[in-house]
Amino acid sequence: MGVAALGILGANATEYTVFDISNAGEWTGDGAGWSRAKDANGFTITTQKVSTTATNLVSPADNKNSWRVYKGTSFTITSESVDMKCIAITYDTYNDNQYIGTMTLSDGWTGALTENLYTCTNAAGSKTFTGLAEEKQLRIKKVVVSDEATIAPPTVTEVNSIKEILAVSSDSQVKVNFPMTVAFVRYNNVYACDAAGDFIQLYGANEYATGNIIPAGYNATYKLYQGATPELEPVTTFPASTENGSFTPKVVAAADVTTALVNNVIEIDRVEFAAETPSAKENFTGTSDGVTLNFRNNYELASVPAGTYDMLVLVTVYQDAPSIYVISYDAKSAGVKGVTVANGAVKYYNMQGVRIDKPEKGLNIVVKDGKSMKVMF
Repeated sequence: MGVAALGILGANATEYTVFDISNAGEWTGDGAGWSRAKDANGFTITTQKVSTTATNLVSPADNKNSWRVYKGTSFTITSESVDMKCIAITYDTYNDNQYIGTMTLSDGWTGALTENLYTCTNAAGSKTFTGLAEEKQLRIKKVVVSDEATIAPPTVTEVNSIKEILAVSSDSQVKVNFPMTVAFVRYNNVYACDAAGDFIQLYGANEYATGNIIPAGYNATYKLYQGATPELEPVTTFPASTENGSFTPKVVAAADVTTALVNNVIEIDRVEFAAETPSAKENFTGTSDGVTLNFRNNYELASVPAGTYDMLVLVTVYQDAPSIYVISYDAKSAGVKGVTVANGAVKYYNMQGVRIDKPEKGLNIVVKDGKSMKVMF
């Protein structure tokens, strides 16, 4: 992994990102230990089991959200030419911060833990650093080293909408000055939208439910995960919701489902499946309005019979194409084989794509027999 110097701290001081989970690099090894080849700045990293009881190691590149440094495992940074004086380790706040902690450090190094940032210093400077996870498993998202005794704090950009978040560069820290509405929650993954209807994924421990309002006023790091999925990770934790709202998904035509809708929770109506859908975590296809869509049963929902369904889905990106995760199948107004459903059912939506019980005064979207049209009432 070739990593360029990120910032100048003084006349000749430089900081380097030597590890980032979003671009972990290529590693070689096995369950006893792994190593990453020297990067463009002359840094190498190795990790190995120190205790015979430690869990077998996997490549850091195979860890999705953070590098898992198991209890009884060490990791070492070696520099070809830089005398390292400060190392900043950013931990994952996953599961109520239970994987944040100190390490046993090699000679000359001392460490101080503040929230999810572990800062290790060596006044004399050293070309090697070793940290041992002796008390518990640690999960690391990022490691930055410097040839000065301090590392400059990140610049915080204040943002007032999701669109403004998406305009900053990946790894930027932002202060979120606006509320969001929760559209869908799956474990530590929260999908939320702002007042403009734009979506983003929030990753981190939470107690949110659909319709909760996430209040403004917290700091987070923006990441473009694997270059395709916009995410926010809290610097510490996400704020608790003290207000409930409501979320109604917009209805999107099959032809309009593109990668531009990544993180959107939407409804796609009258999707036809020629065969029973899988119950395992598998890919499958369906068609709507003559368009073939690629679905994935990522949440392992129970299979449904062949037929036609209105679906609540989450849009993700896989290999530069939409991959649609099924959240629910709605058979109440669907033509499922073997089930009699009245023809000609009509649905009404406002111009923002929100379903309404009856048409409102003005222009409405009317859906009947799988076809939509704009009608003035």
